[in-house]
Amino acid sequence: MNAPQPPSWMWAEACALLAQAERRQQRFMNLLGGSARPVWEAPANVLVADAAMHIIVALPGADADQVVITLVGDTLQIEARVPPPDLGPGSRLLRLEIPYGVMRRRIALPPGNYRLTDRRLANGCLHLRLEEVSP
Repeated sequence: MNAPQPPSWMWAEACALLAQAERRQQRFMNLLGGSARPVWEAPANVLVADAAMHIIVALPGADADQVVITLVGDTLQIEARVPPPDLGPGSRLLRLEIPYGVMRRRIALPPGNYRLTDRRLANGCLHLRLEEVSP
């Protein structure tokens, strides 16, 4: 007796999802500016509420004093340096999934003049609040 074969559309959809996951992984580990050192592109959420833009950027392991935020025109750039944990001599790496080193994210904003009104780092995420100001 032969095992039932899944419909071909299910197989095609599974292959498409795997390809999408691979593209996202490659995008996450992005070498910016031809640099020889890896620069991680941190994932971000951008929301609008209460006439303000709320941006949440995942920066696991970052210290607040190591985060640099630059707002120039309609581009927001966030950069942080995250050192790897020092586990002491005799430790060896078995799996590396949390990014370490330079994390950078550029976010294009809608046209306008913005002012950073709130900034906090909590639970591995940078929370920013931008408000549009009159020219």
